[in-house]
Amino acid sequence: MKIQIIPIKIGDMNTNEIVIENSQKIKVAFLTYCGIITKFEVPDSNGNFENIIKHQKDNLYDKNSLDYGNIIMITSDKSSLLDKKEYIFMDDMEIFSKSNISEYEFETFREKDLIRVSLKSTTLHSNGFNINKIIKYSLDEENNFLIDYEIESEKSISLNIFNNLSFNIRPEDEERILNHRLLIPSKFFYQISSKEAKIRKLSVEKTPFDFSYLRAIKDGVNSHYGRIHKNEVYNTLFELENMDIEPTVSIYHENSKRLLNITTNNTHIFVNSNNISNNGFINIRFYDFILNDKWMRLEFPVITPDNKYHKFINYNFKIM
Repeated sequence: MKIQIIPIKIGDMNTNEIVIENSQKIKVAFLTYCGIITKFEVPDSNGNFENIIKHQKDNLYDKNSLDYGNIIMITSDKSSLLDKKEYIFMDDMEIFSKSNISEYEFETFREKDLIRVSLKSTTLHSNGFNINKIIKYSLDEENNFLIDYEIESEKSISLNIFNNLSFNIRPEDEERILNHRLLIPSKFFYQISSKEAKIRKLSVEKTPFDFSYLRAIKDGVNSHYGRIHKNEVYNTLFELENMDIEPTVSIYHENSKRLLNITTNNTHIFVNSNNISNNGFINIRFYDFILNDKWMRLEFPVITPDNKYHKFINYNFKIM
């Protein structure tokens, strides 16, 4: 297993790109600036390697954009998703406070079958207290790319940390995203209307959002958000099933035989797929929400000084 630390400059800021690689030549690369993930290079069934992470902006190293940032902090005195609808719709990532942009301190760890990099940073909240963040990136010989988050706050706060990555398992496919298959272990999705200030929890059964089996996106791409989209955009928020083991979301492409299994301890997944541009992508973000049945509000969890917030997302790659 290999690890490289490459000093680079973004604008007037110095940072590092860290590249970790296992014996199968699978690579993960990320910046110590914001923890932005830049590469996840994997082979197809013919042994051709490609970066399956696709960034939505041409200029990857634009320090004024967090469009592909891996870690974003959401804080507010309010706790309703309707009050924060822009954080779900994600039309403009620049709404996030620049105080959340940070250069992380890092440590590297080597074990027999594992490389781990630990990133640490402290954010000063506008109300004058600190929020400590630790992200641990790991890659092992079983092709598990694990992201592990730990958050501590000096005061109680409504907070959600989400992982935000876009994938294209077969970038050179003529139909791009439409040949990708998704499996999402969910019985319910949410219809969110900011105009009516309502959230409805609906069954996925007999809707385009039933991905209880591995199904191509082109079988039904549309939106129940009340937002106007072209036919090739798919967009909604799912509640992951509460199972004895953590739920696993899958992305598969039959021609390349690439399979990405994503396991998490999060409660909800937001999926957006875009096939309009030449660089189509499936964007996946995991959240922790609590449904307030009385008011039908999706609320962010509250962390307290004696309650460390922890979440993980594990990306396991296979050739099927």
